[in-house]
Amino acid sequence: MDKLIKKKNVKLRELLEMVLNELGLNEDESLEFIGLIRFIISKKKIKNPVDALRWLKTTTQEYFLRPPGIDRWDVEDSKLILQHKNYLLETLEKIRFIREIKPSLKHFKYVLFLGTVEEEVRNRLNFLEELWKEGVRFEQIFLLGSQRSLDPLIENTKIASNEMEMMKSIFNEHQVLWPEGLKKVPLIPVNTNMKLGEYERLQKPDTSDTIYTWFLLELAPAPVLVISNQPCVHYHHAVVKNILPNEYYVETVGDKANKQMKISVALDCIARWIYVSFPRVKKKLLSNLN
Repeated sequence: MDKLIKKKNVKLRELLEMVLNELGLNEDESLEFIGLIRFIISKKKIKNPVDALRWLKTTTQEYFLRPPGIDRWDVEDSKLILQHKNYLLETLEKIRFIREIKPSLKHFKYVLFLGTVEEEVRNRLNFLEELWKEGVRFEQIFLLGSQRSLDPLIENTKIASNEMEMMKSIFNEHQVLWPEGLKKVPLIPVNTNMKLGEYERLQKPDTSDTIYTWFLLELAPAPVLVISNQPCVHYHHAVVKNILPNEYYVETVGDKANKQMKISVALDCIARWIYVSFPRVKKKLLSNLN
Protein backbone atom coordinates (compact mmCIF):
# COMPACT_ATOMS: atom_id res chain seq x y z
CA MET A 1 0.00 0.00 0.00
CA ASP A 2 2.77 2.44 0.95
CA LYS A 3 4.41 2.13 -2.48
CA LEU A 4 1.12 2.85 -4.18
CA ILE A 5 0.44 5.90 -2.01
CA LYS A 6 3.81 7.42 -2.96
CA LYS A 7 3.14 7.21 -6.68
CA LYS A 8 2.13 10.42 -8.41
CA ASN A 9 -1.45 10.85 -9.69
CA VAL A 10 -2.80 7.70 -8.06
CA LYS A 11 -6.10 6.89 -9.70
CA LEU A 12 -9.28 6.92 -7.65
CA ARG A 13 -10.06 3.46 -8.99
CA GLU A 14 -6.95 2.01 -7.36
CA LEU A 15 -7.68 3.74 -4.08
CA LEU A 16 -11.29 2.56 -4.15
CA GLU A 17 -10.09 -1.03 -4.54
CA MET A 18 -8.14 -0.61 -1.29
CA VAL A 19 -11.20 0.82 0.47
CA LEU A 20 -13.59 -1.83 -0.81
CA ASN A 21 -11.17 -4.55 0.25
CA GLU A 22 -11.27 -3.18 3.80
CA LEU A 23 -15.08 -3.13 3.56
CA GLY A 24 -15.00 -6.87 2.87
CA LEU A 25 -15.24 -7.18 -0.92
CA ASN A 26 -12.72 -9.32 -2.79
CA GLU A 27 -10.89 -8.14 -5.92
CA ASP A 28 -13.55 -9.22 -8.41
CA GLU A 29 -16.38 -7.83 -6.28
CA SER A 30 -14.51 -4.53 -5.89
CA LEU A 31 -14.19 -4.17 -9.66
CA GLU A 32 -17.91 -4.87 -10.08
CA PHE A 33 -18.72 -2.29 -7.42
CA ILE A 34 -16.54 0.32 -9.11
CA GLY A 35 -18.42 -0.42 -12.34
CA LEU A 36 -21.66 0.23 -10.47
CA ILE A 37 -20.55 3.76 -9.53
CA ARG A 38 -18.55 4.55 -12.68
CA PHE A 39 -20.99 7.28 -13.76
CA ILE A 40 -20.21 9.28 -10.62
CA ILE A 41 -16.47 8.59 -10.40
CA SER A 42 -14.79 11.83 -9.37
CA LYS A 43 -12.30 13.50 -11.70
CA LYS A 44 -10.61 15.42 -8.90
CA LYS A 45 -7.37 14.13 -7.46
CA ILE A 46 -7.78 12.07 -4.33
CA LYS A 47 -4.45 11.45 -2.69
CA ASN A 48 -4.99 8.53 -0.32
CA PRO A 49 -7.42 5.75 0.65
CA VAL A 50 -8.97 7.77 3.50
CA ASP A 51 -9.93 10.53 1.05
CA ALA A 52 -11.34 7.83 -1.25
CA LEU A 53 -13.39 6.37 1.60
CA ARG A 54 -14.70 9.81 2.50
CA TRP A 55 -15.63 10.45 -1.14
CA LEU A 56 -17.34 7.04 -1.37
CA LYS A 57 -19.42 7.75 1.75
CA THR A 58 -20.46 11.21 0.59
CA THR A 59 -21.26 10.08 -2.94
CA THR A 60 -23.36 7.04 -2.01
CA GLN A 61 -25.23 9.14 0.56
CA GLU A 62 -26.07 11.60 -2.20
CA TYR A 63 -27.00 9.17 -4.97
CA PHE A 64 -28.09 5.92 -3.26
CA LEU A 65 -29.73 6.85 0.05
CA ARG A 66 -33.52 6.95 0.13
CA PRO A 67 -35.18 10.27 1.05
CA PRO A 68 -35.69 11.00 4.77
CA GLY A 69 -39.00 9.78 6.17
CA ILE A 70 -39.46 7.11 3.47
CA ASP A 71 -39.48 3.47 4.61
CA ARG A 72 -37.84 0.71 2.57
CA TRP A 73 -41.20 -0.77 1.58
CA ASP A 74 -42.38 2.60 0.20
CA VAL A 75 -39.41 3.15 -2.14
CA GLU A 76 -39.96 3.18 -5.91
CA ASP A 77 -37.33 2.72 -8.62
CA SER A 78 -36.64 5.71 -10.86
CA LYS A 79 -36.88 5.55 -14.65
CA LEU A 80 -33.07 5.64 -14.85
CA ILE A 81 -32.76 2.63 -12.57
CA LEU A 82 -35.42 0.72 -14.52
CA GLN A 83 -33.58 1.44 -17.77
CA HIS A 84 -30.51 -0.34 -16.37
CA LYS A 85 -32.38 -2.92 -14.30
CA ASN A 86 -30.72 -6.05 -15.72
CA TYR A 87 -27.20 -4.67 -15.34
CA LEU A 88 -27.87 -3.45 -11.81
CA LEU A 89 -29.37 -6.78 -10.70
CA GLU A 90 -26.45 -8.69 -12.19
CA THR A 91 -23.93 -6.44 -10.42
CA LEU A 92 -25.77 -6.59 -7.09
CA GLU A 93 -25.69 -10.37 -7.33
CA LYS A 94 -21.94 -10.37 -8.00
CA ILE A 95 -21.18 -8.16 -4.99
CA ARG A 96 -23.33 -10.33 -2.68
CA PHE A 97 -26.26 -8.00 -2.11
CA ILE A 98 -28.86 -10.40 -3.57
CA ARG A 99 -27.69 -13.99 -3.02
CA GLU A 100 -28.29 -15.78 0.27
CA ILE A 101 -25.51 -15.76 2.82
CA LYS A 102 -25.11 -18.71 5.19
CA PRO A 103 -22.89 -19.14 8.26
CA SER A 104 -19.50 -20.77 8.20
CA LEU A 105 -19.73 -22.08 11.77
CA LYS A 106 -22.09 -24.84 12.87
CA HIS A 107 -22.58 -23.72 16.47
CA PHE A 108 -23.47 -20.37 18.00
CA LYS A 109 -24.27 -19.32 21.53
CA TYR A 110 -26.68 -16.55 20.56
CA VAL A 111 -29.06 -15.88 17.69
CA LEU A 112 -30.04 -12.23 17.26
CA PHE A 113 -33.22 -12.21 15.20
CA LEU A 114 -33.63 -8.66 13.87
CA GLY A 115 -37.06 -7.08 13.87
CA THR A 116 -38.70 -5.96 10.65
CA VAL A 117 -42.06 -5.91 8.89
CA GLU A 118 -44.28 -9.01 9.06
CA GLU A 119 -43.43 -10.48 5.64
CA GLU A 120 -39.70 -10.27 6.33
CA VAL A 121 -40.11 -11.71 9.84
CA ARG A 122 -41.72 -14.77 8.27
CA ASN A 123 -38.98 -14.97 5.65
CA ARG A 124 -36.22 -14.70 8.26
CA LEU A 125 -37.88 -17.31 10.46
CA ASN A 126 -38.12 -19.76 7.54
CA PHE A 127 -34.43 -19.17 6.88
CA LEU A 128 -33.54 -19.78 10.54
CA GLU A 129 -35.52 -23.02 10.53
CA GLU A 130 -33.73 -24.12 7.36
CA LEU A 131 -30.35 -23.48 8.99
CA TRP A 132 -31.36 -25.74 11.88
CA LYS A 133 -32.34 -28.50 9.45
CA GLU A 134 -28.90 -28.11 7.81
CA GLY A 135 -27.17 -28.75 11.13
CA VAL A 136 -26.53 -25.23 12.44
CA ARG A 137 -27.07 -25.13 16.21
CA PHE A 138 -27.62 -22.30 18.68
CA GLU A 139 -28.34 -22.10 22.39
CA GLN A 140 -30.56 -19.03 22.69
CA ILE A 141 -32.76 -17.05 20.30
CA PHE A 142 -33.24 -13.36 21.05
CA LEU A 143 -36.10 -11.56 19.30
CA LEU A 144 -34.96 -7.97 18.84
CA GLY A 145 -38.27 -6.19 18.44
CA SER A 146 -39.70 -2.81 19.29
CA GLN A 147 -42.88 -0.93 20.11
CA ARG A 148 -43.23 0.20 16.48
CA SER A 149 -46.90 0.20 15.50
CA LEU A 150 -47.74 -2.19 12.70
CA ASP A 151 -48.47 -0.72 9.27
CA PRO A 152 -52.03 -1.78 8.34
CA LEU A 153 -51.20 -1.44 4.64
CA ILE A 154 -48.59 -4.22 4.70
CA GLU A 155 -49.03 -6.00 8.05
CA ASN A 156 -51.80 -7.93 9.76
CA THR A 157 -52.93 -5.79 12.67
CA LYS A 158 -55.28 -8.57 13.81
CA ILE A 159 -52.40 -10.65 15.20
CA ALA A 160 -50.73 -7.80 17.10
CA SER A 161 -50.51 -4.05 17.45
CA ASN A 162 -46.73 -3.63 17.49
CA GLU A 163 -43.60 -5.24 16.08
CA MET A 164 -42.54 -7.09 19.24
CA GLU A 165 -45.94 -8.70 19.74
CA MET A 166 -46.15 -9.58 16.04
CA MET A 167 -42.77 -11.32 16.16
CA LYS A 168 -43.74 -13.34 19.24
CA SER A 169 -47.04 -14.32 17.63
CA ILE A 170 -45.35 -15.59 14.46
CA PHE A 171 -42.74 -17.55 16.43
CA ASN A 172 -45.44 -19.13 18.60
CA GLU A 173 -47.31 -20.09 15.45
CA HIS A 174 -44.23 -21.85 14.04
CA GLN A 175 -42.95 -23.44 17.24
CA VAL A 176 -45.56 -26.20 17.30
CA LEU A 177 -44.08 -27.60 14.07
CA TRP A 178 -40.43 -27.32 15.10
CA PRO A 179 -38.20 -30.37 15.66
CA GLU A 180 -37.92 -31.29 19.34
CA GLY A 181 -34.35 -30.00 19.57
CA LEU A 182 -35.29 -26.58 18.24
CA LYS A 183 -38.32 -26.39 20.55
CA LYS A 184 -35.96 -26.64 23.52
CA VAL A 185 -33.96 -23.55 22.48
CA PRO A 186 -34.99 -20.65 24.76
CA LEU A 187 -36.83 -17.86 22.96
CA ILE A 188 -36.14 -14.49 24.62
CA PRO A 189 -37.91 -11.26 23.55
CA VAL A 190 -35.80 -8.11 23.88
CA ASN A 191 -38.02 -5.09 23.50
CA THR A 192 -36.76 -1.62 22.51
CA ASN A 193 -39.02 1.35 23.24
CA MET A 194 -39.82 4.15 20.85
CA LYS A 195 -37.39 7.05 21.02
CA LEU A 196 -37.67 10.81 20.92
CA GLY A 197 -36.75 12.26 17.57
CA GLU A 198 -36.78 15.72 16.09
CA TYR A 199 -39.19 18.16 17.77
CA GLU A 200 -39.63 15.52 20.52
CA ARG A 201 -41.72 13.32 18.26
CA LEU A 202 -41.71 9.61 18.90
CA GLN A 203 -39.94 7.59 16.22
CA LYS A 204 -39.30 3.90 15.78
CA PRO A 205 -35.98 2.43 16.92
CA ASP A 206 -33.49 1.41 14.24
CA THR A 207 -31.28 -1.67 14.09
CA SER A 208 -28.52 -0.07 16.13
CA ASP A 209 -30.99 0.72 18.92
CA THR A 210 -32.19 -2.88 19.17
CA ILE A 211 -28.64 -4.28 19.06
CA TYR A 212 -27.56 -1.88 21.79
CA THR A 213 -30.55 -2.91 23.95
CA TRP A 214 -29.36 -6.52 23.65
CA PHE A 215 -25.77 -5.55 24.42
CA LEU A 216 -26.93 -3.92 27.66
CA LEU A 217 -27.91 -7.40 28.88
CA GLU A 218 -24.14 -7.86 29.40
CA LEU A 219 -24.04 -11.47 28.28
CA ALA A 220 -20.67 -13.21 28.13
CA PRO A 221 -18.89 -12.89 24.76
CA ALA A 222 -19.55 -15.90 22.55
CA PRO A 223 -20.31 -16.65 18.88
CA VAL A 224 -23.29 -14.62 17.63
CA LEU A 225 -25.48 -15.40 14.61
CA VAL A 226 -27.45 -12.42 13.32
CA ILE A 227 -30.52 -13.19 11.20
CA SER A 228 -31.25 -10.64 8.49
CA ASN A 229 -32.14 -10.94 4.81
CA GLN A 230 -30.87 -9.52 1.57
CA PRO A 231 -30.13 -6.86 0.51
CA CYS A 232 -29.52 -5.79 4.14
CA VAL A 233 -27.02 -8.42 5.35
CA HIS A 234 -23.84 -6.35 4.86
CA TYR A 235 -25.42 -3.24 6.36
CA HIS A 236 -26.74 -5.09 9.40
CA HIS A 237 -23.40 -6.82 9.92
CA ALA A 238 -21.66 -3.44 9.97
CA VAL A 239 -24.16 -2.14 12.53
CA VAL A 240 -23.58 -5.10 14.83
CA LYS A 241 -19.79 -4.89 14.50
CA ASN A 242 -19.92 -1.21 15.44
CA ILE A 243 -21.68 -2.00 18.72
CA LEU A 244 -20.37 -5.35 19.91
CA PRO A 245 -16.75 -5.58 21.09
CA ASN A 246 -14.33 -7.77 19.15
CA GLU A 247 -14.66 -10.46 21.83
CA TYR A 248 -17.99 -11.37 20.21
CA TYR A 249 -17.51 -13.45 17.08
CA VAL A 250 -20.27 -12.35 14.71
CA GLU A 251 -21.70 -13.78 11.51
CA THR A 252 -24.65 -12.09 9.81
CA VAL A 253 -26.69 -14.18 7.40
CA GLY A 254 -29.89 -14.04 5.44
CA ASP A 255 -32.02 -15.40 2.66
CA LYS A 256 -31.70 -14.15 -0.91
CA ALA A 257 -33.53 -11.00 -1.90
CA ASN A 258 -37.18 -11.20 -2.84
CA LYS A 259 -37.78 -11.20 -6.61
CA GLN A 260 -39.98 -8.12 -6.15
CA MET A 261 -37.15 -6.23 -4.44
CA LYS A 262 -36.80 -2.65 -5.58
CA ILE A 263 -33.25 -1.94 -6.77
CA SER A 264 -33.40 1.36 -4.91
CA VAL A 265 -33.67 -0.60 -1.66
CA ALA A 266 -30.41 -2.41 -2.40
CA LEU A 267 -28.68 0.85 -3.30
CA ASP A 268 -29.96 2.37 -0.07
CA CYS A 269 -28.51 -0.58 1.88
CA ILE A 270 -25.15 -0.01 0.16
CA ALA A 271 -25.16 3.64 1.23
CA ARG A 272 -26.00 2.69 4.81
CA TRP A 273 -23.39 -0.09 4.85
CA ILE A 274 -20.65 2.34 3.82
CA TYR A 275 -21.84 5.06 6.19
CA VAL A 276 -21.96 2.74 9.20
CA SER A 277 -18.60 1.16 8.29
CA PHE A 278 -16.87 4.52 7.83
CA PRO A 279 -15.34 4.98 11.33
CA ARG A 280 -14.01 1.41 11.55
CA VAL A 281 -12.58 1.36 8.02
CA LYS A 282 -11.12 4.86 8.35
CA LYS A 283 -9.27 3.79 11.50
CA LYS A 284 -7.89 0.70 9.72
CA LEU A 285 -6.79 2.68 6.67
CA LEU A 286 -5.04 5.29 8.81
CA SER A 287 -3.16 2.58 10.67
CA ASN A 288 -2.00 1.16 7.32
CA LEU A 289 -0.73 4.57 6.25
CA ASN A 290 1.40 5.04 9.36
